[in-house]
Amino acid sequence: MVFRKRLRKRFQKNYAKISPEIKLRLEALGYDMSDIEFQQFRNSSSAGSSSMDLDWVPVLRSTGQEPGIRMFTRKMVLKKDGTMVPLKQFMEDAQAAMGHVYYKEFGLSATMSDMNMVTSVHPEAFSTPELLERDVDFSTLTPEEIASVGKVLKVKMDGISRNKMLTKVTKMQARCRESAKEIENMLLKKLRQDLEKAPANSPQQKQIQADIHYWEDMLCRFKKIGMEETNAGTNPATQKKVFGPHPGALPLVANKYSYQNIF
Repeated sequence: MVFRKRLRKRFQKNYAKISPEIKLRLEALGYDMSDIEFQQFRNSSSAGSSSMDLDWVPVLRSTGQEPGIRMFTRKMVLKKDGTMVPLKQFMEDAQAAMGHVYYKEFGLSATMSDMNMVTSVHPEAFSTPELLERDVDFSTLTPEEIASVGKVLKVKMDGISRNKMLTKVTKMQARCRESAKEIENMLLKKLRQDLEKAPANSPQQKQIQADIHYWEDMLCRFKKIGMEETNAGTNPATQKKVFGPHPGALPLVANKYSYQNIF
């Protein structure tokens, strides 16, 4: 724990060091960075664990909002010469700038280190910002908006699988952390809201209660593996204790309790 605190303190010092250089590189590309800053967002379920990811979000210092002007179906970012580029292009330029500076300073890939510039057009962004609200009302969302949670989770899982800096064990831990985060922040919240609206003593109510019990149990198991500091995933005894008799079928197996079927 002491080591991790020291490591996080060192990381924060490094982030503060590279942020001004990223802005300078974007200025050189013609962007007006006078009112744009980068805020750090770290998954709460990953805090304090190994292999933590970090999202950097560009915001306007004056408003706290994402930079860009909505034009028809997409956002555009105004450059100093009066030209406009899609928000996606700005995000990609910012990611490239961060990658260049990060590699120059530390000799590491920002992408492989799970450091990403994230905007509303990022593949890991939900289809509606309402899903980021602490007290989101799932009944007000469309099926497509709710389904975006699963799509975002798949993008994250695919990214973990491609990450060459992670071992098989740390990949499993990262998958467990991502699964735990969405189970806790999305799935269980929705199920509990559904339970409140289900008729008393109905089959629907009993099924939802069973689903909640199942996913609460799985949440504990995923968190245990995700926060483990040793190679718990390589120990058959630990696997059996945490996952039960068939750890290979998890996480998020395609059965009646699967994420897709619940939603």
